[in-house]
Amino acid sequence: MQISRAKAICEEFCEEVRVSEDAFGVEVKCILNIEYFTGLAERLSELGYLCSQVQGDVRRKKCAAWFSPATHENESFFNPM
Repeated sequence: MQISRAKAICEEFCEEVRVSEDAFGVEVKCILNIEYFTGLAERLSELGYLCSQVQGDVRRKKCAAWFSPATHENESFFNPM
């Protein structure tokens, strides 16, 4: 299952990983060191996941990032023509 692959990738990079599912779909929340964000985003994009939100804490050098599977609707939002 693709969500388990995404979760496994997140666990390589992150201190904390939470997976949730609701009426809008699946979302993965990751808490990680800011320097690992780019690598995580690149790996997850290979699986078809988009980053929907990032909140950084510069003092602690940490961030929280939310990822969800790309859909036809959000893919056009993140990749405008």
